[in-house]
Amino acid sequence: MFGFRNRKKYNGSIDAKLTGEYKIVTDGDRNSKFPGVIKYLEMIDQAWNAKFTEEEAAMFIATLYYSGLKQNGHHEDAHQLAKKLSSVGQSDYASGKIGMQRLQSFMTHIEKANEDTKALHQEDNSGVGYAVFCELMSTGRQAGFIQPSAKFWLWAERELGSEVTGIGFDVLELIRTKLLFKEEHEMNSMSLTELEGMAAELYELQMGRPLGQRNA
Repeated sequence: MFGFRNRKKYNGSIDAKLTGEYKIVTDGDRNSKFPGVIKYLEMIDQAWNAKFTEEEAAMFIATLYYSGLKQNGHHEDAHQLAKKLSSVGQSDYASGKIGMQRLQSFMTHIEKANEDTKALHQEDNSGVGYAVFCELMSTGRQAGFIQPSAKFWLWAERELGSEVTGIGFDVLELIRTKLLFKEEHEMNSMSLTELEGMAAELYELQMGRPLGQRNA
């Protein structure tokens, strides 16, 4: 009976951390993106059997959920969760609630999810990814958006689909890391027109020819 009480407390603590710290709605009736009850309990079983701390178990499940969001094209939700994974993971590691090996394992899983998603949307030598990004920026301006706000990305996913939105996120990340090295908040303050121009510039730098030119 004592062990049962411990397990019940363990389950409840994990759910509280997921909803409170990671801001994940674990109720399937309110969040269809989250695994069903049986799958959710199976993930907690895995964590319990592996002797994860409550913090490790919560990050383990949040990491699996992140991977699912990425695979299914829910890029804005994944983007917001990534921030929580980073901040909560670092805080719990600093306080000794998550071990180094476990944290590294979770971060590796997150990186793999990102790489797998990028592979699905990797632009080819004809510059299709950049062309799609520029068209996305142009269409967004026509719809009345000025900057790449959260509302813009939600609109893009709803109106243009998850594939186009995924390509947009990938190219935006390329602009940030390979051309400008700007922080996220700086990118968000730029206009869609500026970002479109930067995408074209980055393509020219990488491919050595204008965006509109194709392979012979």
